[in-house]
Amino acid sequence: MDIHRDYLSPEELAYITGRKNKSKIKEQLIKQGIKFIQTASGYPIVRRDYDSVKTRSQPPKTIHDSWEPNIIKR
Repeated sequence: MDIHRDYLSPEELAYITGRKNKSKIKEQLIKQGIKFIQTASGYPIVRRDYDSVKTRSQPPKTIHDSWEPNIIKR
């Protein structure tokens, strides 16, 4: 694993988010649905292939969303 090949640089993060402050970068990454991890100092780390693992968080299904009465299932 080569960190420079596998992860975006701080400059690239600033470019894709339009932000320079680490908390603002994280806010924007969340809004864009881009997964990231954080360093011990709280700086976001994003894989270079973020677009292939991009996921928007979906609200969890509740029991009411997935449950159907048996009469409807027939």
